[in-house]
Amino acid sequence: MDILLTGRLLSLSAGISEPMTVHHKVVAASDDLVSGRFGKTVVPFQISPHDPEFERIFHAYNFETVIFFSQQLYASEPYYEEYQDLENCLRLCAKHDVRQFVYLQPGLLGQESGEELPDSDLGMLFSAGSQLCDYYRRRQDIAIVRLRVPCLYGRGETASVVGDALHQARSRASILFRGPEGQRCGFLSQEDMGELLLRVVEGWP
Repeated sequence: MDILLTGRLLSLSAGISEPMTVHHKVVAASDDLVSGRFGKTVVPFQISPHDPEFERIFHAYNFETVIFFSQQLYASEPYYEEYQDLENCLRLCAKHDVRQFVYLQPGLLGQESGEELPDSDLGMLFSAGSQLCDYYRRRQDIAIVRLRVPCLYGRGETASVVGDALHQARSRASILFRGPEGQRCGFLSQEDMGELLLRVVEGWP
């Protein structure tokens, strides 16, 4: 099976892809991809998901599944072009007959199923992304699984909440966490998330 990882990949590392690369071909494509982070088992492309040239990857590989990672909640700068990235990915999936799409959004502790994030720019962006997925599920017959995930952390990265905290501790012996006071979030290793994604992809619901 050919699998595409795309969206915001800055904080991701080999841990999330290793379970899938054992039996599947994995491609990672994004403009924020860190060279060499996924190792030699993943084919990397440094290109924005809404770039017109992005479609060439769909011609080069016969993807059965696309996994789209939303930006993390506590990034230094919000990425407001995520909706365009998601829309182009879904459009290309419909055009190239990719029928399995996994949409990963950040979630908070205590957040109910179907409940959106608190009112904010990112909350509105994620809500619009969910509605777009619902549209493609109904109109284009794409099977879409939406997962709410805790803050992911992996080996060798400094862009996640955990990775940034460790980097701060090493460089200045103090840690400053972003986000509103009192907001509760969970953490999950990318290795464990990779195992879950493998189960979702191979045992598609």
